[in-house]
Amino acid sequence: MLEINCGIHHKNLEINWSYSNKLHRRTTIEELAQNFIKTLQQLIAHCQSPDAGGFTPSDFVEFKQSQWDQTDLDVITAAMGDA
Repeated sequence: MLEINCGIHHKNLEINWSYSNKLHRRTTIEELAQNFIKTLQQLIAHCQSPDAGGFTPSDFVEFKQSQWDQTDLDVITAAMGDA
């Protein structure tokens, strides 16, 4: 058994790892967790880079009425760039 639970708590990402020590070695899980953290840090760095950009539907969750999908957002932002 390996269980990874993630969530946002007080505006922080919390990740809890649970595993069976009968099935997994601690060192294996620690290595997996370190690789997970490294990949997450790379993803964050990419998202913060000047080359990253654009909107996704998750950027508009506050607007519950929004039914925009990624194609809609791509069309809108392309039109805005041409203005």
